[in-house]
Amino acid sequence: MKDIEEIKKAYEKELNVKPGSMPESLAHSHRLEELKSDMDNYEKEKHAYEVSNYDLLKGVKFTDQFGNQLRASVKPDWIDQTKVGETVVKYEVLDDDKQKHIFERKVTVSRFEITPEGLNDIVIPYEE
Repeated sequence: MKDIEEIKKAYEKELNVKPGSMPESLAHSHRLEELKSDMDNYEKEKHAYEVSNYDLLKGVKFTDQFGNQLRASVKPDWIDQTKVGETVVKYEVLDDDKQKHIFERKVTVSRFEITPEGLNDIVIPYEE
């Protein structure tokens, strides 16, 4: 997300161009439109970030073979809950040997809440 203060300063600078000077060209008009769009996008992203508060580490736990709990980082660290769609989230975990392990999870933002039951991984017997 771009810094809103930088966007505002650039916009004000473009607005304060002297009449009849070169920047009043089509390029100047185009730049004003770009900056206005950046400000609008910033506000939308800010709103999305403020309402998107789902904890992506909720219910997630990583342990080694000895039962020691390991810390994880998650990227992206937030999901835009104002847009319907899927995002792949990556969890990075370092073991005691400082080896990185990456796990992926698909997160879906949906207007509808569908709760599946009985979809746990299962092992079925091998048949000859």
